Amino acid sequence: MEIAPGVYQFKVPIPNNPLENLLSYLVASDDGYVMIDTGWNSPEAMSSVIPQLHNLGLDFKDISTIILTHIHPDHSGLAARFKELSGARLIMHQEDAPSALGGRPGFGPNFLGMLPWLENHGMPREEIDKLRLGHSTNPGTFLALEPDMVVQGGETITSGSLALEVIWTPGHSPGHICLYNRAQKILFSGDHVLPVITPHVSLHHQSHGDPLEEYVSSLAAVQDLEVELVLPAHEFAFANLRERVANILHHHQARLEAVLQAMGSGWKAAYEIAAKVPWDIGPWENIKPWDRRAALAETLAHLEHLYRRGKIERAQRDGLTLWAVSA
Repeated sequence: MEIAPGVYQFKVPIPNNPLENLLSYLVASDDGYVMIDTGWNSPEAMSSVIPQLHNLGLDFKDISTIILTHIHPDHSGLAARFKELSGARLIMHQEDAPSALGGRPGFGPNFLGMLPWLENHGMPREEIDKLRLGHSTNPGTFLALEPDMVVQGGETITSGSLALEVIWTPGHSPGHICLYNRAQKILFSGDHVLPVITPHVSLHHQSHGDPLEEYVSSLAAVQDLEVELVLPAHEFAFANLRERVANILHHHQARLEAVLQAMGSGWKAAYEIAAKVPWDIGPWENIKPWDRRAALAETLAHLEHLYRRGKIERAQRDGLTLWAVSA
């Protein structure tokens, strides 16, 4: 549907995922159309995009530019196929480009390298075995990409008279970007700011730094923009950007306090701490191993943030990374 003048929102299904859809955007310009995010690499997703293009009287050849807000497969999975069909230039942030070249981020060697890391943070071996089994039966969802242009943040991507300002917003992904259409006061927010849920901010075996600090700082980079419409990659469009940013900041402060409370006294592995954090998806005993992995990674992002502020301590003991509240 046309959600703003010259801006069309596509709903691209994500199979077997509670998010249900990716919201992709097609933006008209006098030099072809710009597509922002593509969708999961699946037959269902591909077959949904074609009629949505045809309903506008368009084909893939009408797309001149594809911009990825970040590398996660629900955003980038179809990018290689769309690029081949359209001949469009592909643009993404330089921090996510190395993952794009390798294909299947989070799977293959990357996934197998994660397993000992999970054990180091206290995940039981039987749960790790379930993750390994699930990985072995999971088909590929991501084709390797070679971007035509990488950005750092601060650039303006132009297509004819259309101008989209690139705002680097790391946290959810190292190379996450938002795109600001100053003329229409529209922010394409990707997963950085969503209207109801909060994006996954995690620490994993290939992470570095303090992802939560990066994310919080990135919220500050967008909250004061003059925006009348936020177009996120999931859920629905909304207008109250500044209020939503304030709510997300409050959420993470509450999560930091919940992690501290879950730590109690003494030394604990992150898995044990994560099991005591209240999660929106339900009690720990009902959470599946893959979602427990995500909860563990998010807990670790909050632990790292607290550690860097001197609130907690970290130690290596008996093959485990352990955490304790500072005296």
